[in-house]
Amino acid sequence: MTYSWILIIAMYSPAGDFMSKNTIGFNSQKECEAVKVQLVNLDNPMKVRHKGLCVTKEHWEGKKQMPGVAHD
Repeated sequence: MTYSWILIIAMYSPAGDFMSKNTIGFNSQKECEAVKVQLVNLDNPMKVRHKGLCVTKEHWEGKKQMPGVAHD
């Protein structure tokens, strides 16, 4: 399936150290943003912090940078 929006999920330790990164594809920005909000509000017993960013597929692939969003 081809997605047009990508949610980039970064995971950080309780001390703030970067741990890992994962991505999930969505068909619309609205869907991506809705999951991002749920992700930030997760109650995590391990105290891992999640940060999310929704970007276009073109941005993720490096074809067309979104204004104000740095490439990874």
